[in-house]
Amino acid sequence: MAEPWLLGMGAVNAALALGLVPTMTLFVGRVAFAALPPDHARAFLRAAFPVYHAMLMAFTVAGAAALAWHRPVDAAILGGVAVTNGFAWFWLMPIAHRLDDLTQAGQNMTAELLNVQKRSSLIIVAQLGALVAVVVRLALTPYL
Repeated sequence: MAEPWLLGMGAVNAALALGLVPTMTLFVGRVAFAALPPDHARAFLRAAFPVYHAMLMAFTVAGAAALAWHRPVDAAILGGVAVTNGFAWFWLMPIAHRLDDLTQAGQNMTAELLNVQKRSSLIIVAQLGALVAVVVRLALTPYL
């Protein structure tokens, strides 16, 4: 009886996560640097990305919880997105901030910062692929 409701909640949360990732990573950063002076854009993004990570964590964990009983594969995929999000949030983001601070202070940390950005980009692409897979799988689920 609760299965359609749980599938719907899982689908909504997966879709919200899917919309959030490209919005934040592709548009907000570019608009911030296009519309604001670099120092202000940097400060804005440092304030915005923790909110992004918290929202992505909430959407993926809630979606995984809603799908856990009836769609364990989709729940596991959303759980994987949550784990990679946690890694990016609590491990990569502080490293990137420290390297950016050192670069702004005049040290040449370009190569190290580029390596962190490559890892972040790889995580984002993997998250997008996983979220697309879940949303498509749920969209093809026949509801009762």
